[in-house]
Amino acid sequence: MGAKYPYNSDWQSEYQSMVEVAKTPYVREVFERDFSTYVLLAHSYHDGPWVSFRDGLTEADLTELENRFEALTRHLLETYDGTEKTFVLQNWEGDNLVQKDRDQPLSSDAADRFRRWLTARQTGVERARNQIDSDVTVLHAAEVNYVLDAKNSGTPRVINEVVPETDVDLVSYSAWELGDQLAGHGWAPGHNGEEQFDEAETIVTETLEYIDSNAPEADGYVAGSLTERQSNVYLGEFGSPFQQRGDERAMQIIRPVLENSLDWGVRWAIFWQLYCNEKTVEGTVEENNDVRGFYLIRPDGTRAPSYDYLSSVLERDEQY
Repeated sequence: MGAKYPYNSDWQSEYQSMVEVAKTPYVREVFERDFSTYVLLAHSYHDGPWVSFRDGLTEADLTELENRFEALTRHLLETYDGTEKTFVLQNWEGDNLVQKDRDQPLSSDAADRFRRWLTARQTGVERARNQIDSDVTVLHAAEVNYVLDAKNSGTPRVINEVVPETDVDLVSYSAWELGDQLAGHGWAPGHNGEEQFDEAETIVTETLEYIDSNAPEADGYVAGSLTERQSNVYLGEFGSPFQQRGDERAMQIIRPVLENSLDWGVRWAIFWQLYCNEKTVEGTVEENNDVRGFYLIRPDGTRAPSYDYLSSVLERDEQY
């Protein structure tokens, strides 16, 4: 924790479990705030490096993983009972996590290892939920990030080779490739180097429909956290770098991705991010152009256009 969040804090050198981390004053203070939902990147230290399952998983590894997610779920259900909060435990971008080379299709061996890894996490969460009566909701999500080439050409990816073979509660989409395709930027499969903003509704809707078609059907527990028009698919990340692309261009990407996703029925849409953590300089950030510009608030303390825009969306959230 100290390596990722070193400032104004005093973390231990290491923690033996996710429950220990959840019990720290820093995490407890956040969980006690007046938020209804927390979407958490949850990786057990038992896994070692995030990509440890690339080399295989023993039955002992999987049992330990189940136990650790059961323990964390139990802690959340018991500690925050009475608050009606929702906690979502998810992995980081699954396709990036499971393979090093994005230009290669997902191998069957890698898909099998990742499926077993996700299943162990889901099993632990469900085991605790089945044992504890609580008004807290704890859900487990699989996050994917390469969807377009799976949809367009059937390329083996996590969304089509792993997710349909699991019983995860939710599917999170880290949707950077979606914005890239709309703007004709980057490597997004299927893009032709030209803007496709006029086709934004079709592109966003068809992509989410494809994810939904591969997602497990929501059971009663999951459905209880959704409205009638919401899917168990959500945007785990979306945004655009303001300093890199300019304010107008960035908002051209952010608006259609978010609004078409909300209209379609995503449960949540998580904007990346409050302050930008991607520097363009060595050393201390001193000016706005010292970061790429993934932010609501610029380094100089002023608000980016995303701030007022997302505030306006929240004010009219009844329509969603």
